Amino acid sequence: VSLCVIADVILVAGFAFWLSIAMLKAPTVKRSVVFSVIFTAAVCILGFVPATIYHAVASNASVSYFLGMGMADLAIIFSFIFGWCNPDSKNFKQALIATIALLCALVIVISCYVSTIPKADPMSNVVSKFSVRNDLPEGNGKKLKVILLNGQSNASGVSRVACLTEEQRNKYANGINNVHINYFCDNGNNNSAGYFTLAGLNQGYNDGFFGPELGIADALSSSEEEYLILKYTWGGTVLATQWFAPQENGSVGPLYTAFINFTTTYMEYLKTRGYDAKIGAMCWMQGESDSVDENWTKNYLKNTSDFVASLRSDLSAYADEGGIRYIDAGISDSIYWTRYKRVNDAKKQYAADPNNNAVYIDTIAAGLQFNKEPAGNPDLAHYDAASELRLGQLFGEKILQRWQVS
Repeated sequence: VSLCVIADVILVAGFAFWLSIAMLKAPTVKRSVVFSVIFTAAVCILGFVPATIYHAVASNASVSYFLGMGMADLAIIFSFIFGWCNPDSKNFKQALIATIALLCALVIVISCYVSTIPKADPMSNVVSKFSVRNDLPEGNGKKLKVILLNGQSNASGVSRVACLTEEQRNKYANGINNVHINYFCDNGNNNSAGYFTLAGLNQGYNDGFFGPELGIADALSSSEEEYLILKYTWGGTVLATQWFAPQENGSVGPLYTAFINFTTTYMEYLKTRGYDAKIGAMCWMQGESDSVDENWTKNYLKNTSDFVASLRSDLSAYADEGGIRYIDAGISDSIYWTRYKRVNDAKKQYAADPNNNAVYIDTIAAGLQFNKEPAGNPDLAHYDAASELRLGQLFGEKILQRWQVS
């Protein structure tokens, strides 16, 4: 899209220069260049207005681009018609003013239309029923320690497998033998299709990416116990509006419903196959999206309390004797997360209460980084590969401590 924008702007500037010489009869090259710059700037600005409105309304960057640059291209057409047909087009100022006036009128009409387009709701098609593949042998009472992994994009995993060292890729290529995973990322954008598979590479938000599950499995690989990760995540989502579960009125967010359905579906399957599977911990990597809104940030502590209380109640039949330990990772101090300190303070406050059976992971103090990858154009919203791996290992260490204590 960026290359298309650059190409389109160059075309607009080139046309403006030609228009000034061939039709407006600009007497000097300097005047032609000045006209070209003014014309191009006007076209880009006026194209940007409806594009911005559409992006705010429908949250679709690609369509916004085509709308904006489409407006720019229409400007070229109208300018051409005006310059060709108007006998007074030799008048520089008159031609420029008339063209811009025509564009303004067109912008107003298109913007009014675009403003009526209903905002797309990404939560309107949340998958909440999950298929079960009968791929496990009879359990015969075999014990399984179950870990929940939930949250937004840094829980899904937007860290590149290619950015791991060759040694690391070789180490995890075949998965971790004592850790299985069933995962459903970003509404099914990447999922295990209902199967239980060894935790390893390419289990992030898309193929070629990984999430905390890799580091968790690495940390647990030293144990003789058998573990299972149930991973349900969705990038860009909000605790306050999508994961929320306030117990006082029974209303819950669409992702909370899907998360509970996902978890109970596979816990029930394990039960029918004869496994003694118990949930002992939940790893939560979320809060970035809540940090961009004042009300969401202000209520993060209460929303966390309601969320955890609800999930413990709804999953109580599958909980380990020691309960479900809530392991909460702090968010980064990226420039995107404007209220990260307050969100992290809420996380710390919740974990500090011994009655909450919760622990906090200080990702900033741990030195997790997000500003190096991909090289030359770092993704400041997501952890670099080494840090995402370390995030999972930090989760894994807390998981091991949880069962050692119990």
